[in-house]
Amino acid sequence: MDKTARKNSKLLFYFISMIIPKIIHQVWEGKNRQPIPKLQLLMAERWKKNNPVWEYKLWNGEMMWQLLNEHHPHFIDRYNSYRYDVQRWDAIRYLILYSCGGLYVDLDYDCLEPIDPLLEGSSCCFGIEPPLHFQVFGKKHLVGNAFMACSPYQPFFDEIINELKGGHSATKDKFLHVLETTGPHMITRVYNNYSRKDEITLLPYEKVAPLNKVEVQQVMNGGMTYEIKNKIKDAYAVHYFLGTWLRDEK
Repeated sequence: MDKTARKNSKLLFYFISMIIPKIIHQVWEGKNRQPIPKLQLLMAERWKKNNPVWEYKLWNGEMMWQLLNEHHPHFIDRYNSYRYDVQRWDAIRYLILYSCGGLYVDLDYDCLEPIDPLLEGSSCCFGIEPPLHFQVFGKKHLVGNAFMACSPYQPFFDEIINELKGGHSATKDKFLHVLETTGPHMITRVYNNYSRKDEITLLPYEKVAPLNKVEVQQVMNGGMTYEIKNKIKDAYAVHYFLGTWLRDEK
């Protein structure tokens, strides 16, 4: 292969790698083979219905272990060492996106509109959390891990995986421990230290998480208001922050 052909080949690979594959990933590893709750199943169906040309992939425990064994065997010890299952569920989503590319969304995420226009022109996207969620911690922003999209082998995900390998937290509080080691606080820390931020698209919370936890609870209790309706009218998706992982693991 001559020099020009090699250059064109590299450019073609770079172009392909910049495209987010049309795959929607969700993860479920229910304790004792518990089925996915009906509400989450309904939301999963809306992702399929609103994005018919996208492949839908629901990852179960067997599929997760296959990915680890085939593509990330070096991470297995760290994966097993986590204090809580939710940390493994966090970690596996980053490994899935790094290896496969596509869109990852939590199962308590509802799709309101086709997502193609939201991701167009980007190769790495993260949804920002609503202000209430980061102001309580005195932060300027919070990069979420419940709505993420990227092309395969994104350099930023290399940084995330490296952080996962060494991230530790001394706190005994489960909520903070998870946030700091595998959750949004960890992602935000990596983003703040990343030198190539221009490669990453931070999606405004108004588009992907227009309601905070308090407003979601209000809606679920039947308290829909004009203000809340107005907040979601231009959104592509709504995160319900069900927080099932905060319950005692039985």
